[in-house]
Amino acid sequence: MLLSDGIKVGIHYMRRRHLMEILDVNKNYRIRFEDLVYIDKNNETKAYQPLDVIGNPIKESYVVLNYIKVLEGHSETFEQQCFEKDFYLEERDGFQGYYFLRLENDVDQYLIITLWQDVQYYEDWFASEGFQQAFREIIECDIVNCQLTYKISFYDETFKRAF
Repeated sequence: MLLSDGIKVGIHYMRRRHLMEILDVNKNYRIRFEDLVYIDKNNETKAYQPLDVIGNPIKESYVVLNYIKVLEGHSETFEQQCFEKDFYLEERDGFQGYYFLRLENDVDQYLIITLWQDVQYYEDWFASEGFQQAFREIIECDIVNCQLTYKISFYDETFKRAF
């Protein structure tokens, strides 16, 4: 699959040290899941601390990355709100994995990664009333900088879609 800027993306799994890697074939964008989660993009690496992890992702996923910038001094409130909300993930068909991450050197930047069996499962979850209510209460509050909050999504390269 191509990202909006034409990057092909694939997921590679390695068994040693419980490493999982999401990698575009041009090596312009890579996510490495180790003790920390490392995002390599545009010749820069950022390390994220896992705050919450749910599920067991498998190959052939639809990957959604939500970058969230919280206003300075509100990180504890944001984290508490996220921990208290039920996003109804585990009960959703097609759900494979969830990672709630905080940027290692900046307490006000977060990344939420969800992995799905297919885009339709993600869209069904995103459209659900339970998710929309929880999402509005967290993202549309006065502690998130909506101008610096964005989403990236793509299929991994090995995903087999029927056209």
